[in-house]
Amino acid sequence: MFRQIVVPLDGSPLAEAILPHVCRLAAGTPLKVLLLSVVPMPPNVEQYGSFLVSDAIDQQKHSREAYLERHSQELAANGVAAGHEVRVGDPATEIVRYAEEVLADAIAMSTHGRTRVDRLLHGSVAGAVLRTALLPLLLVRPGERAFDQPAQPIEPG
Repeated sequence: MFRQIVVPLDGSPLAEAILPHVCRLAAGTPLKVLLLSVVPMPPNVEQYGSFLVSDAIDQQKHSREAYLERHSQELAANGVAAGHEVRVGDPATEIVRYAEEVLADAIAMSTHGRTRVDRLLHGSVAGAVLRTALLPLLLVRPGERAFDQPAQPIEPG
Protein backbone atom coordinates (compact mmCIF):
# COMPACT_ATOMS: atom_id res chain seq x y z
CA MET A 1 0.00 0.00 0.00
CA PHE A 2 1.23 3.47 -0.86
CA ARG A 3 2.06 5.80 2.03
CA GLN A 4 3.26 8.92 0.16
CA ILE A 5 2.88 10.11 -3.41
CA VAL A 6 4.62 13.13 -4.95
CA VAL A 7 2.53 15.38 -7.20
CA PRO A 8 4.45 18.04 -9.14
CA LEU A 9 2.52 21.23 -9.99
CA ASP A 10 3.69 24.20 -12.06
CA GLY A 11 0.59 26.41 -12.08
CA SER A 12 -0.74 25.12 -15.40
CA PRO A 13 -4.17 23.54 -15.94
CA LEU A 14 -2.35 20.58 -17.46
CA ALA A 15 -0.37 19.90 -14.27
CA GLU A 16 -3.43 20.44 -12.08
CA ALA A 17 -5.42 17.88 -14.10
CA ILE A 18 -3.80 15.14 -11.98
CA LEU A 19 -5.39 16.45 -8.77
CA PRO A 20 -8.88 14.90 -9.14
CA HIS A 21 -7.27 11.51 -9.84
CA VAL A 22 -4.99 11.76 -6.82
CA CYS A 23 -7.88 12.96 -4.67
CA ARG A 24 -9.97 9.91 -5.62
CA LEU A 25 -7.00 7.64 -5.00
CA ALA A 26 -6.17 9.10 -1.58
CA ALA A 27 -9.54 10.13 -0.07
CA GLY A 28 -10.33 8.13 3.03
CA THR A 29 -6.94 6.39 3.06
CA PRO A 30 -3.72 7.09 4.97
CA LEU A 31 -2.00 8.06 1.69
CA LYS A 32 -0.30 11.45 2.00
CA VAL A 33 -0.07 13.65 -1.09
CA LEU A 34 3.13 15.67 -1.26
CA LEU A 35 2.72 18.61 -3.63
CA LEU A 36 5.93 19.89 -5.20
CA SER A 37 6.64 22.94 -7.32
CA VAL A 38 10.04 23.58 -8.87
CA VAL A 39 11.19 27.07 -9.76
CA PRO A 40 13.48 26.61 -12.75
CA MET A 41 16.80 28.39 -12.75
CA PRO A 42 16.87 31.02 -15.50
CA PRO A 43 19.09 30.16 -18.46
CA ASN A 44 22.40 32.01 -18.65
CA VAL A 45 22.30 32.96 -14.96
CA GLU A 46 25.85 34.33 -15.17
CA GLN A 47 24.62 37.15 -17.45
CA TYR A 48 22.46 38.59 -14.68
CA GLY A 49 23.53 39.94 -11.33
CA SER A 50 23.29 37.33 -8.59
CA PHE A 51 21.17 39.73 -6.53
CA LEU A 52 18.60 40.12 -9.33
CA VAL A 53 18.38 36.36 -9.89
CA SER A 54 18.16 35.66 -6.16
CA ASP A 55 15.40 38.24 -5.70
CA ALA A 56 13.39 36.92 -8.66
CA ILE A 57 13.72 33.33 -7.42
CA ASP A 58 12.68 34.33 -3.90
CA GLN A 59 9.55 36.02 -5.30
CA GLN A 60 8.68 32.94 -7.36
CA LYS A 61 9.26 30.65 -4.39
CA HIS A 62 6.93 32.76 -2.25
CA SER A 63 4.24 32.74 -4.95
CA ARG A 64 4.52 28.99 -5.43
CA GLU A 65 4.41 28.38 -1.70
CA ALA A 66 1.05 30.20 -1.51
CA TYR A 67 -0.16 28.33 -4.60
CA LEU A 68 0.71 24.93 -3.10
CA GLU A 69 -0.79 25.91 0.25
CA ARG A 70 -4.13 26.60 -1.48
CA HIS A 71 -4.07 23.19 -3.15
CA SER A 72 -3.05 21.50 0.11
CA GLN A 73 -6.07 23.07 1.80
CA GLU A 74 -8.36 21.92 -1.03
CA LEU A 75 -7.07 18.38 -0.68
CA ALA A 76 -7.53 18.49 3.10
CA ALA A 77 -11.11 19.69 2.61
CA ASN A 78 -11.66 16.50 0.59
CA GLY A 79 -10.23 14.27 3.30
CA VAL A 80 -6.73 13.94 1.84
CA ALA A 81 -3.60 14.42 3.94
CA ALA A 82 -1.26 16.76 2.09
CA GLY A 83 2.05 18.52 2.44
CA HIS A 84 4.02 20.68 0.06
CA GLU A 85 7.46 21.96 -0.82
CA VAL A 86 9.04 24.39 -3.28
CA ARG A 87 12.43 23.68 -4.82
CA VAL A 88 14.74 25.50 -7.24
CA GLY A 89 16.50 23.79 -10.13
CA ASP A 90 15.80 21.56 -13.09
CA PRO A 91 12.18 20.38 -12.69
CA ALA A 92 12.68 16.72 -13.66
CA THR A 93 15.81 16.37 -11.54
CA GLU A 94 14.20 18.00 -8.51
CA ILE A 95 11.00 15.93 -8.81
CA VAL A 96 12.97 12.68 -8.75
CA ARG A 97 15.34 13.91 -6.03
CA TYR A 98 12.48 15.03 -3.77
CA ALA A 99 10.61 11.74 -4.25
CA GLU A 100 13.73 9.82 -3.27
CA GLU A 101 14.44 12.06 -0.26
CA VAL A 102 10.94 11.68 1.21
CA LEU A 103 10.87 7.96 0.38
CA ALA A 104 7.76 8.40 -1.75
CA ASP A 105 6.06 5.31 -3.09
CA ALA A 106 5.14 6.91 -6.43
CA ILE A 107 5.02 10.10 -8.49
CA ALA A 108 1.75 11.20 -10.10
CA MET A 109 1.65 13.79 -12.86
CA SER A 110 -0.13 14.88 -16.00
CA THR A 111 1.46 14.68 -19.43
CA HIS A 112 0.78 16.12 -22.86
CA GLY A 113 1.08 12.65 -24.36
CA ARG A 114 3.20 14.09 -27.17
CA THR A 115 4.58 12.14 -30.07
CA ARG A 116 8.21 11.10 -30.13
CA VAL A 117 9.17 13.89 -32.56
CA ASP A 118 7.35 16.53 -30.51
CA ARG A 119 9.12 15.36 -27.33
CA LEU A 120 12.49 15.58 -29.09
CA LEU A 121 11.76 19.13 -30.26
CA HIS A 122 10.15 20.48 -27.08
CA GLY A 123 11.37 18.20 -24.31
CA SER A 124 9.19 16.69 -21.64
CA VAL A 125 9.46 16.89 -17.88
CA ALA A 126 7.25 13.80 -17.56
CA GLY A 127 9.48 11.94 -20.03
CA ALA A 128 12.63 12.88 -18.12
CA VAL A 129 11.04 11.79 -14.85
CA LEU A 130 9.96 8.53 -16.46
CA ARG A 131 13.50 7.84 -17.66
CA THR A 132 15.20 8.63 -14.34
CA ALA A 133 12.81 7.73 -11.51
CA LEU A 134 13.28 4.36 -9.85
CA LEU A 135 9.74 4.27 -8.44
CA PRO A 136 6.29 3.89 -9.97
CA LEU A 137 4.98 6.78 -12.02
CA LEU A 138 1.29 7.47 -12.55
CA LEU A 139 0.89 9.51 -15.73
CA VAL A 140 -2.47 10.92 -16.74
CA ARG A 141 -3.20 12.47 -20.10
CA PRO A 142 -6.07 14.87 -19.45
CA GLY A 143 -8.84 15.72 -21.86
CA GLU A 144 -8.29 18.30 -24.55
CA ARG A 145 -9.83 21.09 -22.41
CA ALA A 146 -6.70 21.17 -20.24
CA PHE A 147 -4.62 22.00 -23.32
CA ASP A 148 -6.93 24.81 -24.45
CA GLN A 149 -6.53 26.82 -21.25
CA PRO A 150 -3.45 29.02 -20.88
CA ALA A 151 -1.33 28.61 -17.79
CA GLN A 152 -2.37 31.01 -15.06
CA PRO A 153 0.47 32.97 -13.49
CA ILE A 154 1.10 32.08 -9.89
CA GLU A 155 0.26 35.22 -7.95
CA PRO A 156 1.90 36.14 -4.66
CA GLY A 157 -0.27 35.06 -1.71
